[in-house]
Amino acid sequence: MQIIAKAKISNNHTPDEVIQLILSNRGIVGDTNIAQFFNPSLPDLDKLIKELGIDTMSLAVAKNLVEKAIANKQNICVYGDYDADGITATAIIWLTLKLLGARVLPFIPDRTRHGYGLSDTSVQELITGQAFTHSNYPNFIPDLIITVDNGVVANKQVATLKKAGKIVIVTDHHQKGESLPKCDSLIHTVQTSGAGIAWVVARYLSSDATFAKERIDLATIGIVADQMPVVGVNRAIVKQGLQQIAESNLLGLATLLHTAGIFGKSLTTYDINFVIGPRINAVGRMNDALQALRLLCTNNKILAQKLSKSMEELNKQRQQITEKSIKSALSQLDEHKITVLASKNYHHGVIGLIAGKLAETSHKPAVVMSIDGDLVKGSARSVSGVNITNLLRQHHSLLHSVGGHEQAAGFSLSLKNLPEFTKALTSSADKSIDSKLLNDTMYVELDLPLELTTQELTTKLSLLEPYGIGNQKPRFVSHDLVVLEDKILGEDGKHHKLTLEQGGVTRTALWFNGQSITGKIKSLVYTLDINVWQNKKTVQLITSYVEL
Repeated sequence: MQIIAKAKISNNHTPDEVIQLILSNRGIVGDTNIAQFFNPSLPDLDKLIKELGIDTMSLAVAKNLVEKAIANKQNICVYGDYDADGITATAIIWLTLKLLGARVLPFIPDRTRHGYGLSDTSVQELITGQAFTHSNYPNFIPDLIITVDNGVVANKQVATLKKAGKIVIVTDHHQKGESLPKCDSLIHTVQTSGAGIAWVVARYLSSDATFAKERIDLATIGIVADQMPVVGVNRAIVKQGLQQIAESNLLGLATLLHTAGIFGKSLTTYDINFVIGPRINAVGRMNDALQALRLLCTNNKILAQKLSKSMEELNKQRQQITEKSIKSALSQLDEHKITVLASKNYHHGVIGLIAGKLAETSHKPAVVMSIDGDLVKGSARSVSGVNITNLLRQHHSLLHSVGGHEQAAGFSLSLKNLPEFTKALTSSADKSIDSKLLNDTMYVELDLPLELTTQELTTKLSLLEPYGIGNQKPRFVSHDLVVLEDKILGEDGKHHKLTLEQGGVTRTALWFNGQSITGKIKSLVYTLDINVWQNKKTVQLITSYVEL
């Protein structure tokens, strides 16, 4: 592993100077830009729409169609997705339309039966009403369908819906295909997530009503969980949204926070990435994603508690299955520029997590596929500089469907095409991916003496929050550290609490999934946190990498 620091500083730098260096590293210079970064102002709706690049005419058409549907008592279906972004987006639109007096039901596709997005199967179920036969409204057949977090590449399916006389509004943030669906209104941008778009649409439909503005809580969950860049408008949304999550008037969301043990605390993007998001995603991965949507939308306290506890158990199951599958997948890495794996033993709900871990570990794109009979479902994750969706689309003739972003994609294909697809994808990746993009390199903010890892610096670093893609939590490197103590943590002994010393200065470092060490550490890469124990605050290093 090559560790590259953007700058090296000495012991005489102050915490304020360290912060200025970090801002400079990130291209944030000048008093105006720095002030805007520290205190991002949320634009009004018109400016928000403009900055996100959303077409105002498409919004106006959509609002007119929705208002007509409500006035004519037509049935509206909000067609979502089974991940955290899709579920929060669905909740935002459904809650808004209900308060506007619409006859509206949500539909979340089943990962196994329908697959991602608008599929041939789900479209037929919508047209016939079969999609709702087991709901409390068995005779419900939608006249207007609003997609959230999907639909921009569903040209065939939208055409089928239009032929059946349906009104179709598509809202999506995924990459466009070569042509666009012929829907009644297309609301699209790649600048934010599906839930981010849904929040803008909800505000526009409601003429910016307070009840729609308050759903910035759900928009924030979707933006962060879907790994959208937390810069510009997204940063402003997330900064305000984190506070709204903590104070949310949604009973289900508050119950989720209670069950997860984070209710009443000051929330960060960490809580979305590692607590809230995984629990919402777990339901869609392991069970029926509609249960997660019910939790976010319910006003029933008993139901909220029941659903939240179920979500907690499903997340534990997801963790166990994922850990076992990752261990198996890591043993199959090869020398190609892309990892392509397929197995009947991979649960289709966790293949994205497996691919993500493989890409992170091997520093190259990874594609993981689950085989179920004659159908193969795949998920892909990439590294910076490699557009995985474009790479997959080079082989669209072998696929049923494909869609996604630069760094993540999903697709499906027939089992009979799997050998040819694997060979073709591996070959095109080996030829087209620049080896320089796959270097085993870790970039850090600063080469920092241990003496500067103070409470004052750690506290001031919080001014850089919220963290996320485009504004990562600063990582530092320190060299030539003496290990004074190595304390094993956890029931399985996989985690370590190290006491380190450099030049007479000692610090505690947590190393998750680490190994026992003695003597010296050549280089330690870490982030800084404040640990609070018995009302006493101490600096704590959270280890990312150790070079002995």
